[in-house]
Amino acid sequence: MQKATPEPAIISRESFSKRSLNSPELLYFFHGLKVRAPRIWDFKHLYWAAVYYSPDLAEVKAQFHAVKAGEITAGQSPNPNISIIPTYDNSTTPSAWLLGLGLNIPIETNGKREGRIAVARQQSFSAQAQIAGKAWDVRSRVLNAFIDVLIAKEAIDQTQSLTGIQSQINDIYANRAAQGQLPTALASQNQIVYQQTLLQAEQSNADLLQAQARLAGAIGVPVSAILAIKLDNHYPEFSRHLPSRKKALLENPAIASALSDYRAAHENLRLELAKQIPDLGIGPGYEWNNQQGGKISLGLSFNLPIMNNNEGPIAEAEAKRTLAARHLDTVQITVINAIEQAEASYASATRELAQTGRVIGLQQEKQNQLNSMIKQSHVGNLPFLYARNEMQIAQLANIAVKARILKSQALLEDALRQPLFGPVISFKTLNGE
Repeated sequence: MQKATPEPAIISRESFSKRSLNSPELLYFFHGLKVRAPRIWDFKHLYWAAVYYSPDLAEVKAQFHAVKAGEITAGQSPNPNISIIPTYDNSTTPSAWLLGLGLNIPIETNGKREGRIAVARQQSFSAQAQIAGKAWDVRSRVLNAFIDVLIAKEAIDQTQSLTGIQSQINDIYANRAAQGQLPTALASQNQIVYQQTLLQAEQSNADLLQAQARLAGAIGVPVSAILAIKLDNHYPEFSRHLPSRKKALLENPAIASALSDYRAAHENLRLELAKQIPDLGIGPGYEWNNQQGGKISLGLSFNLPIMNNNEGPIAEAEAKRTLAARHLDTVQITVINAIEQAEASYASATRELAQTGRVIGLQQEKQNQLNSMIKQSHVGNLPFLYARNEMQIAQLANIAVKARILKSQALLEDALRQPLFGPVISFKTLNGE
């Protein structure tokens, strides 16, 4: 007899805060993947860590095992039952004791056991696809948060450079205003621009902290675990070889799950139809008489389909199969729409990135010309600082566009559910096998 497992422990704040990306358990998990724990953490290692720590993934894996266990239940045959009936017969002389022993052996007919197994098997396939779908959800959150961290870091570097340039311009304006060469109002206006740049730098720092918190949440570890490692500053490499639409649809976990749900509903309808043929019960028996010996009997029992012939469950099963078919259509259309929107967003961001690249090229050319003029003493330092200021503003705009194209790529990967930013983990690994 199996024993019940103990009640799960409540995760305390202290135990959660001890989670680390350098824990022995995680290192052992990496060993199972045949990879080494990195010194510099890139996207794929962060994703693998999320697979290990993610509570969402652990929950859906537990759901799969619960559904998988249903296959055992579905394959079980009904147990026979035995009855013992002692009787005292005082209608005879002398009175007699009778001891009746009955055995009922149920026999399922019309392939009902096989039908239950088919239903349970399709439900297991659906649950298996849901694990893959949840793994993609986890991957998408990690990828987007990691991109946010890298974008925030790059924005901090650019805003720091912009702040330095604005500080120099502000000093020049302040000195000229103090010498009466410039109106005080113009110097004050430039001071406001400088303060706005400082606020922009503070916002970039806040964006980084929030992105680090999102990355920690996506992995399932405290923020301290992210701060304790060194992150790769290179953006994850995006594959330009996009899979075909047909391949994406055939391998999409949501569609696979919905298709298995439909097949399970279809097998359940067949099972309910099979129940119109009643099961049999064979009942051999023996009655012992202390006066006259014993008697052997053989009985046969089955339900009479007089009041109903399972019409109600058949109608319910047929309606559920129709519902599963409509749900499958809805999932396919939703996936197709998501792919089309992601492709449109990616194409638009690519065009925008090309435009900002041309703007940066023009700004760089202007800056080079001014640098040459300064060396020849044709102009002062202020025009050069303005050119650098415009260059930094263009660089910040380019970062925003880069963020959009990276997010559109991440959105496209999530819609296609195909690995465009490196490998994915197999189902056996996801399932801990």
